[in-house]
Parts: sequence; C-alpha cells; structure tokens
Amino acid sequence: MKPIIESTAPHTSPIEETTFQISPAKEDVLMLLEGLSSGIYSDKVLAVLREYGANAWDANRMAGRDDRPIKVHVPTRQDPTLRIRDYGPGLTKEAMKKVFTKYGRSTKRDTNEAVGSLGIGAKSGFAYADTFTVTSIIAGNEIDPSFTGMPNTRLTYSATKDAERGPVLGLVDE
Repeated sequence: MKPIIESTAPHTSPIEETTFQISPAKEDVLMLLEGLSSGIYSDKVLAVLREYGANAWDANRMAGRDDRPIKVHVPTRQDPTLRIRDYGPGLTKEAMKKVFTKYGRSTKRDTNEAVGSLGIGAKSGFAYADTFTVTSIIAGNEIDPSFTGMPNTRLTYSATKDAERGPVLGLVDE
C-alpha cells in the first residue's frame, strides 16, 4: 500500500540541525529489532494470523489468483502448527533475504493493490515464538497444475531469534 508522506517546511530557521538516525550500536539494534518483531503487537496471536494472512492474500493477488482462497490450518492439540498457504509466485532465495531479513523493506510500497508497506509483517512470527518455519514454493505443478515447465523448487527456512546476533534466517532444505 502506498504510504502517504506529507512534508512540511520547518517553522524556524535552526542554527544547527542533526538528522535522525538509527544507532548502529549492537545492543541498540537488537533492542529495536525486538520491538519491531514483537513489541508493537498488543495481541500477538492475532498479529501473526493477520500479518501472514494478509501476506498470503497479497501473494495470491500478485499471481493473478485472487479468486483462489488461501488455506489456513489453525493449531490443535493433535497438530500444534499454524500453516497459512497461498498460491502466489513464491519467494526466490534473493527475495526471501530481502523480505524476511530487512526491517522496513517492502515489496508492496509502490501499489495500492497490496495490504502491507512497512516491511514488518513477515517478521511477525517472532511476536509469538522464538523460531518459525517458512516454506517457499517457486513455479511448478504444485502452484499451477497447467504449468508444465520446470519442476517445483521448494525452499524451507528456519527463522530464529539469536541472543547474540538478533533474528537469523537459515535455509534448511532445498
């Protein structure tokens, strides 16, 4: 979603000014990442459902499959895993790194056809858990049965909070 950013001229003529920045100190970065991953959500369970549901809906629309419903499996005692499945284009390794490891980075900022734009929602899994799994399926028959080109590429990642390094995304299966 295109954000509306209004710029106003300063009301005074400063003698000296300093631009706002994000502190590069490791402890400051870790604190800020934690706040953006978890601290901004008052209802952490609802946040995860809302953020990943919206991303799945956006993915379907990007692939021209907005008429195809996303699949949501809500955790139960027998199967305690939340799964949200879309039928979008999938994320390549490069796209996964951009989307899941960059706070503030958004692929949706230039369109009003998507829900997100702040580059925070993909990390919302950290609001509820210290580790979550993301699977991306690129091309192939599983997404579109009429596609007869290359086979599916399935990339599985583990996103983990690391006390020393902050959030880390690791490719665990290809």
